[in-house]
Amino acid sequence: RYPDRPLYDILQVERTATQTEIRRSFRSLSMKYHPDKNPGPEAALRMQEINEAYEVLGNPDKRAAYDDFGKDNMEGWDNFWEYEQSQTTASKDFYVGDELITRLTEKIFDERVKKGVFFIEFYAPWCSHCIHSGSSFKAAARELEGEIEFAAVNCVNQPGLQHRFHINAFPSFYLVGPEFEMQAQYHYRGPQYLVSDLPEWARRTAREWSSLFARTTVQRLNGSAFDTLVLGSEELWIVMFTGGLHCVPCNDARSNWLRLGADLAGLAQVGMADCSQPDTQPVCARLNAGSDHPRFVLFPRGSDKGLGVDLFHESEVPTHIALPLIVKVVRGALEAERRKKDELMVPPDDTAEYEKTAKEEEQVPPPHTNYEQKPPKPRFAQVGRSNSGPNLRQIT
Repeated sequence: RYPDRPLYDILQVERTATQTEIRRSFRSLSMKYHPDKNPGPEAALRMQEINEAYEVLGNPDKRAAYDDFGKDNMEGWDNFWEYEQSQTTASKDFYVGDELITRLTEKIFDERVKKGVFFIEFYAPWCSHCIHSGSSFKAAARELEGEIEFAAVNCVNQPGLQHRFHINAFPSFYLVGPEFEMQAQYHYRGPQYLVSDLPEWARRTAREWSSLFARTTVQRLNGSAFDTLVLGSEELWIVMFTGGLHCVPCNDARSNWLRLGADLAGLAQVGMADCSQPDTQPVCARLNAGSDHPRFVLFPRGSDKGLGVDLFHESEVPTHIALPLIVKVVRGALEAERRKKDELMVPPDDTAEYEKTAKEEEQVPPPHTNYEQKPPKPRFAQVGRSNSGPNLRQIT
């Protein structure tokens, strides 16, 4: 019989905790209440409770079932114990019982992937390549234990998640990050590479994301804050309007947008607005940015920003080409504005010295970021208005 108290409370973790955090908490509590260190009936009962809680939460499958059929959500069973006893071993899911690989469903996906970086395999039980890659995927999970969480989606049972990630080939592998809805696709070449190069690719990508999160100045904009922060500001703003995780080109552009935020730190404000969120949809509709994502819009300096200026469209100019140009144009325009103001303030006798200083400043190279070029991926038709092409005018 399982404890009456919530199992997450027993292990002192949140419902959104990763499997690594659950294992770490279990080990810590086990050392604290082990009978050798804490003799007596109270510690023994506490240790029994901890073991029973970990028996469920330490197994991703049992944990998912507990979340679905816990005492606050009974659906056909009187309790979790009855649900567990009703299960058979005839499931076609590949990773049943694997303690390092969480089987994701539509119901628990957002809650699970809210915390930490996840490497997810999308597969189908009938796929021979998926069958052959299973042991290698498990080996990679063991090597990256404690660094990156591993999960799997059976697309036959979870077609909604297959559609959400636009999966059209099996197996497909994605690294997913919680901040800015980051995604990166690992291009599968065979099961042997899952062991040889996947761990290094995953570590490198996760480190890059961590660095970008630390350096970028991109602000997430919702409906309530948009008018105040952007339209009510005197500063120059550049905003990417996205269509959520369903927008494949948006997913490709996010990492480069974070790079833009790092490059323009101190010069311009950079934001990101998700038009799939209910509180942001009215703003997107008002600014004619409710479709045809991603949209890259510049709101000029001053109080009269209007509807903004479309900069370019990702289908015509890839972000890894367009964004460095935006950085150069913004830097050049702001520098020209500064020089114009300085010229009005420099006394006639000091003009020569000013020109000498300005010439020295020109010789200092500006910061440079290598923007990521995404490999070509199939594009899906999007319904919405068309853009007339690149527009880098009206910077100031």
